[in-house]
Amino acid sequence: MGLIAFDMFMFSGDSKPYVYCPYCERKFVNRYNLKVHVRDKHEDSTTNLDCDVCGKTMRNRSCLRVHMYHHRKQVEHSDQPETTTS
Repeated sequence: MGLIAFDMFMFSGDSKPYVYCPYCERKFVNRYNLKVHVRDKHEDSTTNLDCDVCGKTMRNRSCLRVHMYHHRKQVEHSDQPETTTS
């Protein structure tokens, strides 16, 4: 599936321009975010990348980067001491 032109901005009730995904109608504030969304969610990917932490397979480097961010957040939260209230 190739990229298609995204030239149409639509306005919501608050007069803020959005561009909509032609596949799922999710809205974005700019064309770049839409382009990344289409690439990550709707394009066929021949490259699969495995997470070194949990083994889950990601469609591309962008998805793997976001996935690894969540692993780092889990580690940060587990390193914080628990607080107790008495």
